[in-house]
Amino acid sequence: MNIIYPSMRPSGPKDAKIFLIGEAPGMEEMMQGAPFVGASGKELRRMLHQAGIDPSSCWMTNVFFSRPPDNKIENFTQRMEMKNGIAGFPALFPGRYVISDFAYEIERLYDEISKVRPNVLCCLGNSAVWAVLRTTPKITALRGRVHHTTIRGVQYKVLPAYHPAYILRNWKDRVVTIADFGKLKRESLYPDIRVPHRQILVDPTFPEAIEAISRARQSNCITLDVETSHGQITICGIGLSPTESAVIPFMDLRNENGSYWTHEEEVRIVSEFRGLLASPVVKIFQNGMYDMTYFWENWRAPLRNCSEDTMLLQHALWPELKKDLGTLASLHTDEAPWKMMRFRNRDDFKRDE
Repeated sequence: MNIIYPSMRPSGPKDAKIFLIGEAPGMEEMMQGAPFVGASGKELRRMLHQAGIDPSSCWMTNVFFSRPPDNKIENFTQRMEMKNGIAGFPALFPGRYVISDFAYEIERLYDEISKVRPNVLCCLGNSAVWAVLRTTPKITALRGRVHHTTIRGVQYKVLPAYHPAYILRNWKDRVVTIADFGKLKRESLYPDIRVPHRQILVDPTFPEAIEAISRARQSNCITLDVETSHGQITICGIGLSPTESAVIPFMDLRNENGSYWTHEEEVRIVSEFRGLLASPVVKIFQNGMYDMTYFWENWRAPLRNCSEDTMLLQHALWPELKKDLGTLASLHTDEAPWKMMRFRNRDDFKRDE
């Protein structure tokens, strides 16, 4: 007896503000001809409800409407040169490109997006990220932050999140996904990308650096963070308020001697920092034991009134979750994914000739 499956089709209102994109249908989805109707779809709806989103108000679809053999998306890929895959798309897995026969699936997905014109696309899992952001995906690094992409000449907001099938296997990350869906609800209210206003002092002059440290000493509460290399403090960041900060560099690879300051300037700035660290100003850290160790070993700076550590606070709230600053920012703020903006090569630091 041959089983005839109905054709797959998306679901949701044509004026949906939230556009949910999964990977490919499972057996239950193939039988009903609609995405997210199996166990993972039911869990998706539960998480959306908990985040205050009505699932019936969302457009739901998949990157692929074909079911992969053995339910493994890897079977839609091959080890090949990029030119033999779908034009303009990187590898879905390292060294493995989606077979060009599936290019029509991408066009069908883009047609759906163009017709619905949602305020935000939610990519559930790596395959959706690959199709929408056109990058070899790593969902753990991308989730929880608002990105953007251009499809058919229109820019869209993109919020990656874990696929609900992953949540069924990794229950500890369910709370993370609900938090991401809470952000998804906020982002669905408007189509443009809105980032918090921040005033950040970078590449300061000597007077600007001295003034920033002086202002910190007059504050009630500040945050501190250091970057290091080869046992040396290369940068010290000061959070002066929720909207204002200063980045005080010490190493600068753009200069031949590798230093940002003259010897006399650096001696003065370190002295000012020692005074700040020993002052009664309340100080907040992220993994502060690391920073404190470098303050002492590099500058012999005594520290006073180190009040809170956001890493420890996160661990107290959710001991099973990650405690790195990127994860905390994705859960508790609407900041852009700054870790992906960092320079990767020495050449990137060179000034334009």
